[in-house]
Amino acid sequence: MTVSASLSAALAALLCVLAPAARAEEPDFDKVARGLVERLRQGPRAAGRIGTWRDEPRQVWIDANTFRGPFGLMLDSSCVQWEGTKAGEYPAKFQSAVYEMHRKVQECAATRGLPSTVGLIYERMPQTRLRCDAKGCPNPDPTVHPAACASAAERRITWKDQSSYPSAATLFHELQHVTAHIDNQSTVDHNHPALHRLRDEAYFWEAHCFDQEGLLRTLRAEHERRLRAAKLSLSPPADLRKVYEAAFDSCAVPLRYQVRDHRIVFNAREIESFCRPYADYLMMEVNLKRQLTFGLMPLMTGCSARDPIRCPRSELRDPASAPAKAAAEAGILLPPDPAVYSPAEFTEWTWKACYKRYPNESESSPAFLLMDCSRSQRAKLDDPKVLEKLKAAGLSDEDVASLKAFNELAAAKAEAVGEGPGRWETFMEKGNGESAVKKFVPAVLARCARPDIKETSLCAELRADSSAIHLTVQLLLHWQPKTLPR
Repeated sequence: MTVSASLSAALAALLCVLAPAARAEEPDFDKVARGLVERLRQGPRAAGRIGTWRDEPRQVWIDANTFRGPFGLMLDSSCVQWEGTKAGEYPAKFQSAVYEMHRKVQECAATRGLPSTVGLIYERMPQTRLRCDAKGCPNPDPTVHPAACASAAERRITWKDQSSYPSAATLFHELQHVTAHIDNQSTVDHNHPALHRLRDEAYFWEAHCFDQEGLLRTLRAEHERRLRAAKLSLSPPADLRKVYEAAFDSCAVPLRYQVRDHRIVFNAREIESFCRPYADYLMMEVNLKRQLTFGLMPLMTGCSARDPIRCPRSELRDPASAPAKAAAEAGILLPPDPAVYSPAEFTEWTWKACYKRYPNESESSPAFLLMDCSRSQRAKLDDPKVLEKLKAAGLSDEDVASLKAFNELAAAKAEAVGEGPGRWETFMEKGNGESAVKKFVPAVLARCARPDIKETSLCAELRADSSAIHLTVQLLLHWQPKTLPR
């Protein structure tokens, strides 16, 4: 099988590409690149089986200085020492990195989609040489220390950092540069990712395929920054349309930014095809946080007839009452009354109760703070000096016992939520899709099987048709691929 025929077969099995819309005017692609884009635009392609050795062109040292590897990518003999091999031996590290990159790109295309321009890396690989040089990649800025660099004009990748050789993600990143059609920033701005990383398209696709958790953290932080800048609150009544627009715009930054000529510019439909899944995901996070804050938090901070304890008397829940003021002077404060609950009041309580700030209502689940602060309050109630102050203020032994029981129960309820819906990111890290759901739902139900909280109104809500459970499951299944590599 020839190299070009093999590459065409590999590409046909590779990308689940969202076909871009036709344009009246196209950038001046070279003939080969334009032909690839047109083939990819014929329609979405399902991800297939990863190629075997027999699917690829023969991998061999074609001369003393060049190894022709997977997908035709050439390895220079300068990398032999870094490979830990001898001249003429197969460079296993290099081969493994190329196949790992291919596998991740294939999986990414199947689950999240990729633009046709990314497919150009397969067209460029047979023309591209990877060399190793610890003194390569000269840069006038001494603060910039790249692991590798690329030249599109010379079809060359230079690996500088031996400790990171060969990284599949870095190889993918540098191959994007070789296409000459993905870079959207100036070289100076690209080389300073800390300054403008969010708007850089090459970094976007790298994170999209190789570090989606990192990309989601970046988009989440940008979304929250936009909400703060626009003074958009998540508290009811919230303008969720504007909140969604802020989420979408956070993703669209690198696909809209453009300072380079002669490259495809994404149109509105294409940007929507890539950014709507991220915006939908961020909005599901927002809705879950709202449900945790305004739906479950009152059940955690409250005390009802269903709870297996004697609830503290109502005066202790009223900050203006003499008993509550006396308890506060001794360092004992109950969380805000769920009937008038607000994130601002909860922030104030956590700062006073355990010296922990709740930075932003959109930023993190309050369940862990409630758990920590309730445990801190419960520990204080064993302090003889605190007990002495409470009794001097007129609180009875029954009052103290009810405060201890309340804080123990609040901490247990908060733990059930914090280790369940409040910690969806942990389950995401354990694996997307059905496998994560299978871990998550039993974990929540197991927490609510504990005798001390089993009959509470909180666990009754979680066992029933809980919005928090449904929202968490939707989050976990959001990136479930329709077609997986076999």
